[in-house]
Amino acid sequence: MLALAAGFLVAVPGATYADGTCTGATSVWVTVRGDHDQGVIARHRFSPQEICDLYNIEEPAYQTRSVPGGAVQDEPRPDQVLSFDQLVQSVPVAPESVHYAQIYDLQGHPHVLTQAQVLGQGFENGLVPGVWFESGSDSMFFFRPLTGDADVNGPDFIETNSGQPLAITLHTSGEVLTPSVTASAVKVAVGDPVSFKVTIPDRPNTQFTYAWSFGDDTRDHDATPKHTWKSECTCTVSVIVHGADGSWGQSPGVAVRVGPAPPPETGDDPPGTGHHHGHHHPTTGQDTGNGNHQDGQPTGSPTPSAPSSGPSAPSSSPEQSPDPGPTSAPPSQQPVPSHRPAPNDADGRAVAGTLLLAAQPYAVPRHDTSVTEADGARAPTRTPRGWWWTAWLVVPLLVGLGMAGESLQLRRRLARMTA
Repeated sequence: MLALAAGFLVAVPGATYADGTCTGATSVWVTVRGDHDQGVIARHRFSPQEICDLYNIEEPAYQTRSVPGGAVQDEPRPDQVLSFDQLVQSVPVAPESVHYAQIYDLQGHPHVLTQAQVLGQGFENGLVPGVWFESGSDSMFFFRPLTGDADVNGPDFIETNSGQPLAITLHTSGEVLTPSVTASAVKVAVGDPVSFKVTIPDRPNTQFTYAWSFGDDTRDHDATPKHTWKSECTCTVSVIVHGADGSWGQSPGVAVRVGPAPPPETGDDPPGTGHHHGHHHPTTGQDTGNGNHQDGQPTGSPTPSAPSSGPSAPSSSPEQSPDPGPTSAPPSQQPVPSHRPAPNDADGRAVAGTLLLAAQPYAVPRHDTSVTEADGARAPTRTPRGWWWTAWLVVPLLVGLGMAGESLQLRRRLARMTA
Protein backbone atom coordinates (compact mmCIF):
# COMPACT_ATOMS: atom_id res chain seq x y z
CA MET A 1 0.00 0.00 0.00
CA LEU A 2 2.88 2.35 0.77
CA ALA A 3 4.33 1.68 -2.67
CA LEU A 4 0.94 2.47 -4.22
CA ALA A 5 0.66 5.70 -2.26
CA ALA A 6 4.21 6.63 -3.22
CA GLY A 7 3.24 6.28 -6.87
CA PHE A 8 0.63 9.03 -6.33
CA LEU A 9 3.11 11.61 -5.04
CA VAL A 10 3.43 14.57 -7.35
CA ALA A 11 4.90 18.04 -7.19
CA VAL A 12 2.51 20.57 -5.66
CA PRO A 13 2.66 23.96 -7.32
CA GLY A 14 2.67 27.04 -5.18
CA ALA A 15 -0.16 29.54 -4.91
CA THR A 16 -0.76 31.49 -8.07
CA TYR A 17 -3.91 33.59 -7.71
CA ALA A 18 -4.35 33.87 -3.95
CA ASP A 19 -5.39 37.39 -3.04
CA GLY A 20 -5.60 38.32 0.60
CA THR A 21 -6.34 36.16 3.61
CA CYS A 22 -9.07 33.47 3.51
CA THR A 23 -10.42 32.48 6.93
CA GLY A 24 -13.40 30.38 7.93
CA ALA A 25 -14.56 27.20 9.61
CA THR A 26 -15.38 25.36 6.41
CA SER A 27 -12.93 23.08 4.61
CA VAL A 28 -12.50 20.45 1.86
CA TRP A 29 -12.05 16.84 2.96
CA VAL A 30 -10.55 14.51 0.32
CA THR A 31 -10.53 10.73 0.88
CA VAL A 32 -8.58 8.35 -1.38
CA ARG A 33 -9.97 4.81 -1.62
CA GLY A 34 -8.72 1.64 -3.31
CA ASP A 35 -10.63 -1.59 -3.82
CA HIS A 36 -12.53 -3.45 -1.12
CA ASP A 37 -9.38 -4.97 0.35
CA GLN A 38 -7.36 -1.75 0.29
CA GLY A 39 -10.09 0.47 1.71
CA VAL A 40 -9.00 4.04 2.57
CA ILE A 41 -5.51 4.90 1.34
CA ALA A 42 -5.25 8.53 2.39
CA ARG A 43 -7.19 11.54 3.72
CA HIS A 44 -6.39 15.21 3.50
CA ARG A 45 -8.13 18.34 4.80
CA PHE A 46 -7.81 21.63 2.96
CA SER A 47 -8.49 24.80 4.93
CA PRO A 48 -9.96 27.91 3.27
CA GLN A 49 -6.54 29.49 3.20
CA GLU A 50 -5.02 26.46 1.47
CA ILE A 51 -7.77 26.54 -1.16
CA CYS A 52 -7.14 30.23 -1.78
CA ASP A 53 -3.41 29.67 -2.02
CA LEU A 54 -3.96 27.06 -4.75
CA TYR A 55 -6.27 29.08 -7.00
CA ASN A 56 -5.19 28.70 -10.64
CA ILE A 57 -8.19 30.03 -12.65
CA GLU A 58 -9.63 33.55 -12.70
CA GLU A 59 -13.26 34.41 -13.55
CA PRO A 60 -14.27 31.24 -15.43
CA ALA A 61 -17.32 31.77 -17.69
CA TYR A 62 -19.40 28.94 -16.21
CA GLN A 63 -22.92 28.27 -17.54
CA THR A 64 -25.75 26.24 -16.03
CA ARG A 65 -28.63 24.25 -17.56
CA SER A 66 -31.16 22.93 -15.05
CA VAL A 67 -33.55 20.92 -17.28
CA PRO A 68 -33.06 19.03 -20.54
CA GLY A 69 -33.43 21.40 -23.47
CA GLY A 70 -33.77 24.36 -21.10
CA ALA A 71 -32.18 27.77 -21.33
CA VAL A 72 -28.58 28.29 -20.26
CA GLN A 73 -27.86 30.64 -17.37
CA ASP A 74 -24.57 32.53 -17.12
CA GLU A 75 -23.79 31.43 -13.61
CA PRO A 76 -22.03 30.84 -11.33
CA ARG A 77 -19.32 33.45 -11.89
CA PRO A 78 -16.69 33.16 -9.14
CA ASP A 79 -13.67 35.47 -9.13
CA GLN A 80 -11.11 32.69 -8.60
CA VAL A 81 -11.26 28.90 -8.78
CA LEU A 82 -9.04 25.92 -7.93
CA SER A 83 -9.26 23.40 -10.79
CA PHE A 84 -10.21 19.88 -9.74
CA ASP A 85 -7.12 18.23 -11.23
CA GLN A 86 -4.95 20.70 -9.29
CA LEU A 87 -6.81 19.78 -6.10
CA VAL A 88 -6.13 16.07 -6.77
CA GLN A 89 -2.43 16.70 -7.25
CA SER A 90 -2.37 18.57 -3.95
CA VAL A 91 -3.59 15.55 -1.95
CA PRO A 92 -1.04 14.36 -3.31
CA VAL A 93 -2.39 11.88 -5.91
CA ALA A 94 -1.59 11.61 -9.60
CA PRO A 95 -4.82 12.58 -11.43
CA GLU A 96 -4.37 9.79 -14.02
CA SER A 97 -4.49 7.20 -11.23
CA VAL A 98 -8.02 8.29 -10.23
CA HIS A 99 -10.66 6.07 -11.87
CA TYR A 100 -13.53 8.32 -10.82
CA ALA A 101 -14.37 10.91 -8.18
CA GLN A 102 -17.45 11.55 -6.03
CA ILE A 103 -18.43 14.97 -4.69
CA TYR A 104 -21.19 14.89 -2.03
CA ASP A 105 -24.05 17.39 -1.74
CA LEU A 106 -25.89 18.51 1.39
CA GLN A 107 -28.07 15.35 1.40
CA GLY A 108 -25.02 13.10 1.11
CA HIS A 109 -25.72 12.17 -2.52
CA PRO A 110 -22.61 11.71 -4.65
CA HIS A 111 -22.05 13.58 -7.91
CA VAL A 112 -19.61 11.73 -10.15
CA LEU A 113 -16.70 12.78 -12.34
CA THR A 114 -15.32 10.14 -14.70
CA GLN A 115 -11.62 9.58 -15.11
CA ALA A 116 -11.51 11.83 -18.20
CA GLN A 117 -13.44 14.55 -16.40
CA VAL A 118 -11.05 14.42 -13.44
CA LEU A 119 -8.32 15.23 -15.94
CA GLY A 120 -10.40 18.16 -17.25
CA GLN A 121 -11.42 16.56 -20.57
CA GLY A 122 -14.78 16.66 -22.39
CA PHE A 123 -16.17 20.05 -21.31
CA GLU A 124 -17.42 22.94 -23.43
CA ASN A 125 -15.29 26.02 -24.08
CA GLY A 126 -12.22 24.51 -22.46
CA LEU A 127 -13.68 24.88 -18.98
CA VAL A 128 -12.86 22.46 -16.14
CA PRO A 129 -14.52 21.55 -12.80
CA GLY A 130 -13.42 23.73 -9.93
CA VAL A 131 -13.61 24.41 -6.19
CA TRP A 132 -13.67 27.81 -4.45
CA PHE A 133 -14.29 29.46 -1.10
CA GLU A 134 -16.49 32.44 -0.20
CA SER A 135 -15.68 34.14 3.07
CA GLY A 136 -18.98 36.00 3.31
CA SER A 137 -20.98 32.75 3.67
CA ASP A 138 -18.11 30.66 5.07
CA SER A 139 -18.98 28.02 2.43
CA MET A 140 -17.15 25.87 -0.07
CA PHE A 141 -18.40 25.51 -3.65
CA PHE A 142 -18.02 22.91 -6.42
CA PHE A 143 -19.13 23.20 -10.05
CA ARG A 144 -19.02 20.97 -13.14
CA PRO A 145 -19.17 22.66 -16.58
CA LEU A 146 -21.50 21.58 -19.38
CA THR A 147 -20.45 18.72 -21.65
CA GLY A 148 -22.85 19.39 -24.55
CA ASP A 149 -26.23 20.70 -25.70
CA ALA A 150 -28.18 17.87 -24.02
CA ASP A 151 -26.25 18.01 -20.75
CA VAL A 152 -27.84 19.13 -17.47
CA ASN A 153 -25.41 20.34 -14.82
CA GLY A 154 -27.65 22.31 -12.46
CA PRO A 155 -27.54 19.58 -9.79
CA ASP A 156 -23.71 19.60 -9.99
CA PHE A 157 -23.51 23.12 -8.53
CA ILE A 158 -22.88 22.34 -4.86
CA GLU A 159 -22.65 24.78 -1.95
CA THR A 160 -22.02 23.66 1.63
CA ASN A 161 -23.78 25.02 4.67
CA SER A 162 -21.92 27.71 6.55
CA GLY A 163 -18.90 26.26 8.31
CA GLN A 164 -19.52 22.73 6.95
CA PRO A 165 -16.91 20.81 4.88
CA LEU A 166 -17.09 19.79 1.24
CA ALA A 167 -16.56 15.98 1.04
CA ILE A 168 -14.77 14.41 -1.96
CA THR A 169 -13.76 10.77 -2.53
CA LEU A 170 -11.16 9.75 -5.12
CA HIS A 171 -11.37 6.10 -6.24
CA THR A 172 -8.19 4.48 -7.54
CA SER A 173 -9.92 1.18 -8.38
CA GLY A 174 -13.12 0.09 -10.09
CA GLU A 175 -15.26 2.03 -12.52
CA VAL A 176 -18.44 4.04 -12.77
CA LEU A 177 -21.45 1.76 -13.40
CA THR A 178 -24.74 2.65 -15.07
CA PRO A 179 -27.37 0.36 -13.47
CA SER A 180 -31.04 0.52 -14.40
CA VAL A 181 -34.10 -0.65 -12.48
CA THR A 182 -37.10 -2.63 -13.79
CA ALA A 183 -40.35 -2.82 -11.80
CA SER A 184 -43.05 -5.49 -12.13
CA ALA A 185 -45.67 -2.72 -11.97
CA VAL A 186 -45.67 1.08 -11.75
CA LYS A 187 -49.34 1.53 -10.77
CA VAL A 188 -50.42 -0.42 -7.71
CA ALA A 189 -52.68 -0.19 -4.68
CA VAL A 190 -51.63 0.14 -1.07
CA GLY A 191 -50.46 -3.25 0.16
CA ASP A 192 -49.76 -4.72 -3.28
CA PRO A 193 -46.22 -6.14 -3.63
CA VAL A 194 -43.95 -4.93 -6.43
CA SER A 195 -40.83 -6.81 -7.54
CA PHE A 196 -37.66 -5.07 -8.70
CA LYS A 197 -34.51 -6.12 -10.47
CA VAL A 198 -31.38 -4.27 -11.51
CA THR A 199 -29.46 -4.53 -14.77
CA ILE A 200 -25.79 -3.52 -15.04
CA PRO A 201 -24.41 -3.07 -18.57
CA ASP A 202 -20.80 -4.20 -19.06
CA ARG A 203 -20.95 -5.81 -15.66
CA PRO A 204 -17.46 -6.28 -14.22
CA ASN A 205 -16.44 -9.65 -12.82
CA THR A 206 -16.81 -8.84 -9.15
CA GLN A 207 -19.22 -9.21 -6.27
CA PHE A 208 -21.85 -6.54 -5.70
CA THR A 209 -23.83 -5.13 -2.81
CA TYR A 210 -27.09 -3.23 -3.26
CA ALA A 211 -28.71 -0.35 -1.41
CA TRP A 212 -32.35 0.17 -2.49
CA SER A 213 -34.41 3.25 -1.73
CA PHE A 214 -38.22 3.06 -2.13
CA GLY A 215 -39.16 6.67 -1.47
CA ASP A 216 -40.85 5.88 1.86
CA ASP A 217 -37.80 5.89 4.18
CA THR A 218 -37.35 2.12 3.87
CA ARG A 219 -34.27 0.27 2.60
CA ASP A 220 -33.43 -3.14 1.21
CA HIS A 221 -30.17 -4.87 0.29
CA ASP A 222 -31.39 -7.80 -1.83
CA ALA A 223 -30.50 -8.09 -5.50
CA THR A 224 -34.19 -8.59 -6.46
CA PRO A 225 -36.34 -7.18 -3.65
CA LYS A 226 -40.11 -7.04 -3.24
CA HIS A 227 -41.73 -4.04 -1.63
CA THR A 228 -45.21 -2.94 -0.48
CA TRP A 229 -46.28 0.56 0.43
CA LYS A 230 -48.48 1.31 3.45
CA SER A 231 -49.86 4.61 2.18
CA GLU A 232 -50.66 6.36 -1.07
CA CYS A 233 -47.77 8.08 -2.80
CA THR A 234 -45.88 8.57 -6.01
CA CYS A 235 -42.59 7.09 -4.84
CA THR A 236 -39.26 7.04 -6.65
CA VAL A 237 -37.31 3.78 -6.47
CA SER A 238 -33.56 3.65 -7.12
CA VAL A 239 -30.57 1.50 -6.22
CA ILE A 240 -26.90 2.15 -5.53
CA VAL A 241 -24.55 -0.66 -6.54
CA HIS A 242 -21.11 -1.21 -5.00
CA GLY A 243 -18.55 -3.63 -6.44
CA ALA A 244 -15.82 -5.35 -4.46
CA ASP A 245 -13.31 -3.96 -6.99
CA GLY A 246 -14.28 -0.40 -6.07
CA SER A 247 -16.90 0.06 -8.79
CA TRP A 248 -19.94 2.16 -8.04
CA GLY A 249 -23.15 3.17 -9.78
CA GLN A 250 -26.54 4.69 -9.04
CA SER A 251 -29.62 3.99 -11.15
CA PRO A 252 -32.07 6.61 -12.39
CA GLY A 253 -35.26 6.70 -10.35
CA VAL A 254 -38.38 4.73 -11.35
CA ALA A 255 -41.66 6.35 -10.29
CA VAL A 256 -44.27 4.00 -8.79
CA ARG A 257 -47.77 5.37 -8.29
CA VAL A 258 -49.43 3.86 -5.21
CA GLY A 259 -53.19 4.38 -5.10
CA PRO A 260 -55.85 3.57 -2.48
CA ALA A 261 -56.51 -0.02 -1.51
CA PRO A 262 -59.67 -1.58 -3.05
CA PRO A 263 -62.71 -1.83 -0.73
CA PRO A 264 -63.20 -5.20 0.95
CA GLU A 265 -65.53 -7.61 -0.81
CA THR A 266 -68.96 -7.95 0.87
CA GLY A 267 -70.04 -11.08 -1.01
CA ASP A 268 -73.30 -9.47 -2.19
CA ASP A 269 -74.30 -9.50 -5.85
CA PRO A 270 -76.24 -6.75 -7.59
CA PRO A 271 -80.04 -7.29 -7.44
CA GLY A 272 -81.33 -9.58 -10.13
CA THR A 273 -78.25 -11.73 -10.58
CA GLY A 274 -79.72 -14.68 -8.69
CA HIS A 275 -76.33 -15.66 -7.21
CA HIS A 276 -76.24 -16.96 -3.68
CA HIS A 277 -73.23 -16.41 -1.42
CA GLY A 278 -74.23 -18.29 1.69
CA HIS A 279 -76.55 -15.85 3.50
CA HIS A 280 -78.62 -17.26 6.34
CA HIS A 281 -82.24 -17.92 5.35
CA PRO A 282 -84.71 -17.67 8.22
CA THR A 283 -86.55 -20.81 7.12
CA THR A 284 -83.69 -22.94 5.89
CA GLY A 285 -81.21 -22.79 8.75
CA GLN A 286 -77.54 -21.79 8.93
CA ASP A 287 -75.71 -21.60 5.62
CA THR A 288 -72.24 -23.09 5.34
CA GLY A 289 -71.09 -20.45 2.87
CA ASN A 290 -71.34 -22.59 -0.27
CA GLY A 291 -75.13 -22.79 -0.66
CA ASN A 292 -75.60 -25.95 1.50
CA HIS A 293 -77.62 -25.40 4.64
CA GLN A 294 -77.01 -27.26 7.86
CA ASP A 295 -80.28 -27.03 9.80
CA GLY A 296 -83.01 -26.57 7.20
CA GLN A 297 -83.90 -27.38 3.64
CA PRO A 298 -81.50 -27.22 0.70
CA THR A 299 -81.19 -24.04 -1.31
CA GLY A 300 -84.13 -23.72 -3.68
CA SER A 301 -86.71 -25.63 -1.52
CA PRO A 302 -90.05 -23.87 -0.96
CA THR A 303 -90.83 -22.00 2.23
CA PRO A 304 -93.17 -24.15 4.42
CA SER A 305 -96.68 -22.79 4.77
CA ALA A 306 -98.22 -21.98 8.13
CA PRO A 307 -99.73 -24.97 9.98
CA SER A 308 -103.48 -25.45 9.52
CA SER A 309 -106.10 -27.29 11.48
CA GLY A 310 -107.13 -30.77 10.46
CA PRO A 311 -105.10 -33.70 9.23
CA SER A 312 -102.00 -33.04 7.19
CA ALA A 313 -100.14 -35.19 4.69
CA PRO A 314 -97.13 -37.15 5.93
CA SER A 315 -93.70 -35.61 5.37
CA SER A 316 -92.07 -36.28 2.01
CA SER A 317 -88.52 -35.18 2.89
CA PRO A 318 -85.64 -36.89 1.07
CA GLU A 319 -84.70 -38.77 4.24
CA GLN A 320 -88.11 -40.50 4.44
CA SER A 321 -89.21 -40.86 0.85
CA PRO A 322 -86.57 -41.05 -1.87
CA ASP A 323 -87.35 -39.27 -5.10
CA PRO A 324 -88.85 -41.98 -7.39
CA GLY A 325 -87.84 -40.05 -10.47
CA PRO A 326 -90.12 -39.14 -13.39
CA THR A 327 -93.12 -41.53 -13.60
CA SER A 328 -96.52 -41.53 -15.24
CA ALA A 329 -98.75 -41.01 -12.23
CA PRO A 330 -102.57 -41.20 -12.32
CA PRO A 331 -104.28 -37.86 -12.79
CA SER A 332 -105.31 -37.87 -9.18
CA GLN A 333 -101.69 -38.14 -8.01
CA GLN A 334 -100.09 -35.65 -10.36
CA PRO A 335 -98.68 -32.48 -8.76
CA VAL A 336 -101.14 -29.64 -8.47
CA PRO A 337 -99.74 -26.26 -9.61
CA SER A 338 -99.18 -23.88 -6.75
CA HIS A 339 -100.68 -20.39 -6.84
CA ARG A 340 -98.11 -18.96 -4.43
CA PRO A 341 -95.43 -16.52 -5.60
CA ALA A 342 -91.93 -17.92 -5.92
CA PRO A 343 -90.21 -17.99 -2.51
CA ASN A 344 -87.46 -15.42 -2.00
CA ASP A 345 -84.11 -15.62 -0.21
CA ALA A 346 -82.97 -13.20 2.47
CA ASP A 347 -82.06 -10.54 -0.11
CA GLY A 348 -85.46 -10.56 -1.85
CA ARG A 349 -84.28 -12.25 -5.03
CA ALA A 350 -86.15 -15.02 -6.77
CA VAL A 351 -84.86 -18.50 -5.93
CA ALA A 352 -84.73 -20.90 -8.83
CA GLY A 353 -86.02 -24.40 -8.06
CA THR A 354 -88.86 -26.91 -8.43
CA LEU A 355 -91.83 -27.04 -6.07
CA LEU A 356 -92.78 -30.67 -5.38
CA LEU A 357 -96.07 -31.54 -3.67
CA ALA A 358 -96.97 -35.05 -2.48
CA ALA A 359 -100.66 -36.09 -2.57
CA GLN A 360 -102.11 -39.06 -0.66
CA PRO A 361 -104.73 -41.18 -2.49
CA TYR A 362 -107.58 -40.49 -0.05
CA ALA A 363 -106.53 -37.10 1.31
CA VAL A 364 -109.24 -34.46 1.35
CA PRO A 365 -108.10 -31.41 -0.68
CA ARG A 366 -107.58 -28.30 1.42
CA HIS A 367 -107.65 -24.64 0.59
CA ASP A 368 -104.18 -23.08 0.22
CA THR A 369 -104.15 -20.73 3.20
CA SER A 370 -100.61 -19.44 2.60
CA VAL A 371 -101.95 -16.63 0.41
CA THR A 372 -103.69 -13.81 2.26
CA GLU A 373 -106.38 -11.47 1.08
CA ALA A 374 -103.90 -8.59 0.73
CA ASP A 375 -104.94 -8.14 -2.90
CA GLY A 376 -108.68 -8.08 -2.11
CA ALA A 377 -109.46 -11.63 -3.23
CA ARG A 378 -109.40 -14.91 -1.38
CA ALA A 379 -106.97 -17.58 -2.49
CA PRO A 380 -108.50 -19.90 -5.08
CA THR A 381 -109.48 -23.46 -4.08
CA ARG A 382 -108.26 -26.57 -5.79
CA THR A 383 -110.74 -28.22 -8.26
CA PRO A 384 -111.57 -31.96 -7.65
CA ARG A 385 -110.26 -34.08 -10.43
CA GLY A 386 -109.89 -37.78 -11.40
CA TRP A 387 -112.10 -40.24 -9.58
CA TRP A 388 -113.64 -37.52 -7.46
CA TRP A 389 -116.04 -36.41 -10.21
CA THR A 390 -116.92 -40.09 -10.88
CA ALA A 391 -117.85 -40.50 -7.21
CA TRP A 392 -120.10 -37.46 -7.35
CA LEU A 393 -122.01 -38.98 -10.28
CA VAL A 394 -122.10 -42.67 -9.30
CA VAL A 395 -123.14 -42.24 -5.67
CA PRO A 396 -126.40 -40.37 -6.41
CA LEU A 397 -127.18 -42.85 -9.20
CA LEU A 398 -126.76 -45.82 -6.87
CA VAL A 399 -128.86 -44.17 -4.22
CA GLY A 400 -131.57 -43.48 -6.78
CA LEU A 401 -131.54 -47.04 -8.07
CA GLY A 402 -131.75 -48.40 -4.55
CA MET A 403 -134.71 -46.20 -3.73
CA ALA A 404 -136.47 -47.24 -6.98
CA GLY A 405 -135.92 -50.92 -6.17
CA GLU A 406 -137.31 -50.52 -2.63
CA SER A 407 -140.38 -48.75 -4.03
CA LEU A 408 -141.06 -51.61 -6.47
CA GLN A 409 -140.83 -54.25 -3.73
CA LEU A 410 -143.18 -52.22 -1.52
CA ARG A 411 -145.83 -51.99 -4.24
CA ARG A 412 -145.70 -55.77 -4.86
CA ARG A 413 -146.24 -56.51 -1.17
CA LEU A 414 -149.19 -54.14 -0.99
CA ALA A 415 -150.70 -55.83 -4.06
CA ARG A 416 -150.46 -59.33 -2.51
CA MET A 417 -151.96 -58.14 0.73
CA THR A 418 -155.00 -56.67 -1.00
CA ALA A 419 -155.55 -59.60 -3.31
